[in-house]
Parts: sequence; C-alpha cells; structure tokens
Amino acid sequence: MQVIAVPQISPFCLLLLNDVPSYCGNGVIEPGEVCDGDSLACTDLDASYYGGTAYCNSTCDGYNEGNCEEDGW
Repeated sequence: MQVIAVPQISPFCLLLLNDVPSYCGNGVIEPGEVCDGDSLACTDLDASYYGGTAYCNSTCDGYNEGNCEEDGW
C-alpha cells in the first residue's frame, strides 16, 4: 500500500481562499452574485408575470426583466 502525504491547510490559507473576489461572467454563481450568465422564466421570478425570459444582468446582481410579460388587464 502506498501512503500519500496530504499537506494541511492552515486556517490563514482558508481565510485567503474565502476572500477570492467573485467574477461576473464565468458561469458560476459566487458570493455576492444573484446570477451569472443564466436566464429564468419570468414566472419563476414573480407570479405576476405570465410569460417571457429574464436574463442575468451585466453585473450579476439581478435579472433584466425587460422581456417579461405582464397581464395588461
């Protein structure tokens, strides 16, 4: 049997790993982001919409709801 040594990670290193900034546009929803390049059915965002697609905005802090359709009645 071969034994492989695994280095221990200090709490300081873990703290540094947690401080890595989020990068909008990489397709991964990271801390501080609501979305990242994805889209949702508008009905999933708000029950008042009856159709359309909401796309993640350029800052990843929300969805652009300009294509969402509301009931005009």
